[in-house]
Amino acid sequence: MDKETKKETVSDHLQMLDIPLEKQLERFHEVKGYKASAFTTHNGDLIAFDSLDNKINTDKMGQFFCEMFNYTDQEISKNGFIGCAEMQMLLGDNLFLIFSSDNFSLITTRLVILLSKDGNYSLAKMNANKVVESLMNTITWSTDNYVLPS
Repeated sequence: MDKETKKETVSDHLQMLDIPLEKQLERFHEVKGYKASAFTTHNGDLIAFDSLDNKINTDKMGQFFCEMFNYTDQEISKNGFIGCAEMQMLLGDNLFLIFSSDNFSLITTRLVILLSKDGNYSLAKMNANKVVESLMNTITWSTDNYVLPS
């Protein structure tokens, strides 16, 4: 299956589940320093986004950081470590957080969050864990009899 077909299949399946992804991302509005967040496919293709700043290109943000996440995940796996579950990067005045839903799941998604460097990392991480767990419970339940085309 080519990348485009898998992208459409993952996005279509998530939409079919009728999960209010944008609503899930709005949970981060209460986090001090929150700027933007996005759900992406494993490859960084945008599924849903939320931003308090319309100057932020959330689509490009997701692709760039997911590529970096995937590269890191592949390289550490070559050295005997188990897959990367989350990553954080401080770039200038911004803190980027990336969380993987589950690298061993039928459908793997990424949650990318952008905070100011003095943002409330702990609350963002706590909310991220709840959002990812909720999403994975829904996906796991719905994919028991679902197989991605090969």
